[in-house]
Amino acid sequence: MSKTNTNNKLGRSVVASLLLFVILSLTFCVTGCKKNFDYLEADLDEYIEFTEDYKNYKIEVDIAKPHDIDVDVAILNMLYTDRDEEAKYNGGIVTSPITITSGDEVKIWYRGYLLDDEGEELVVNGMCNFSGNAASSLAIGSNSFVPGFEYNMIGKNTGDYSKFNKITEGEIKDNYIVYVSYSRVKGTDSATKVTESYLRLDLSTDLDATYGAGFKEKLLGMKVGDKVDFKTTIGDAEYTYTDLKVDFATDCEINPMIVECYFPYDYSNEDLRNETAYFEVYVEGVVVYDCPEFTDEYLKKKIEDEEINLTLDELNGYDGATLVEKYRNFAEKSMNDIYEETYDTMVEEAIWNYLNKITKAKKYPEDKVQEIYDEYVADISAKFIADGGKIYNNYTGQATTYDTFEAYATAYLGLTSTSKVTWQQTIRTQAESYVKERLALFYILKKENLLPEESEFKAVYAEIEQEFVDEAIAQYLYYAGKTEDDYTEEEYADIVEDCKDMVQSNFNEEFFNIRTYYRILSKTMLDWPEVSTLDNRRAYPINK
Repeated sequence: MSKTNTNNKLGRSVVASLLLFVILSLTFCVTGCKKNFDYLEADLDEYIEFTEDYKNYKIEVDIAKPHDIDVDVAILNMLYTDRDEEAKYNGGIVTSPITITSGDEVKIWYRGYLLDDEGEELVVNGMCNFSGNAASSLAIGSNSFVPGFEYNMIGKNTGDYSKFNKITEGEIKDNYIVYVSYSRVKGTDSATKVTESYLRLDLSTDLDATYGAGFKEKLLGMKVGDKVDFKTTIGDAEYTYTDLKVDFATDCEINPMIVECYFPYDYSNEDLRNETAYFEVYVEGVVVYDCPEFTDEYLKKKIEDEEINLTLDELNGYDGATLVEKYRNFAEKSMNDIYEETYDTMVEEAIWNYLNKITKAKKYPEDKVQEIYDEYVADISAKFIADGGKIYNNYTGQATTYDTFEAYATAYLGLTSTSKVTWQQTIRTQAESYVKERLALFYILKKENLLPEESEFKAVYAEIEQEFVDEAIAQYLYYAGKTEDDYTEEEYADIVEDCKDMVQSNFNEEFFNIRTYYRILSKTMLDWPEVSTLDNRRAYPINK
């Protein structure tokens, strides 16, 4: 290479570097000198608009006030935890008549249903165990079934009710209740196919009107376990049944133990939330356990042994002539307090879901979106490094290791290599969603003249920050397995200071600023919508 060519290349390199320096300098002046977006100062009409009224609207929340028996159910569970571990009769099942008490383990067959507004049964899948091979075991007070079921079995004598008789062979008789399975098609249209499993049919009723001419006669001519195919008519239409089978029959459903209970507001099946249910129960036998009675002496010992997070002085602050009465009032108040707090949280969440739905973004303040985007990426990157690229499957307990951050971020966000969006686009969308919500927050605060005075803002800010510190202290004590009393005054003060430092290092000032504005607005906006809870609406329709 010639000296001249080398000098030319070096010259071009220097010029390029100088040009790059000038460009970067100009860029810095444009971006670095530009004032950052301020939610309070900006004209937010340029950024968002609402497609519906943000003050007058209706929302639904799936919550209900504490039930009448909730205190009794909680007390029963307390007694159950203190039952004797040894069965009273050497583990034997008592099949002779016996009165059910707390702590006992009952072997039961059951069939449950709801009642519609006309008083007719609504049968729901999963509320019957008749198709099983053995009775179910249920410990009274374990809270392993829906609330009220166990409590309302207490005091009932098994001798007053029928035993379950599951018939699995022989001919069908007209006094049976049968459980059948079949497939049915209207005409030749396969799209009308209906399949039933373990459908309960009472042979004393007019089945032909519902299932077709000759349906009942067909059942009476069968044996349990047999299968038949046949045609019939319902109205003017022809139907074909295939694989009609009586799975089993019963002849005892005339005197069951009726147990009333209810499904809690957070039950997994949304259709059943806060619904009253009725169960026909047949007790096959009882394993008897000794269980304490709920008395003043029992409560006093529980408190003295620190098995209840309550002191005698605190308990005596409640109304009641006895400790039992005082405790019931304490428990009722605690449940109502939890309800009020949960209600506000759920209403606030529903409000913001509504607001996010009706908020339309015209444009976004890019620096705010980028700020949140960068925070997301930094958090995932830190987790990638801390976990060594591993992501655990909670179901299998197995871990998959990702060699690159790209692959890790894709899997961490629930995406795949064939997903239509990239991990960057996903985070960008999340960041825009957060910014849009904050635009709505400040828009409403300003529009409704709800921006606080400095003194109010500082007070709420300090309140929220202290809540985070208190939670950090509680977590510290929990994992240490200790209480404040286990430390000297100086040691505990050091723990408090450490928790303050941790909170302030993990959450910056803007984080608490935003949360402060949210809380200030929430104080007012909770009263804006018309709220419907499970207390004033039915949870179904459920198909009959």
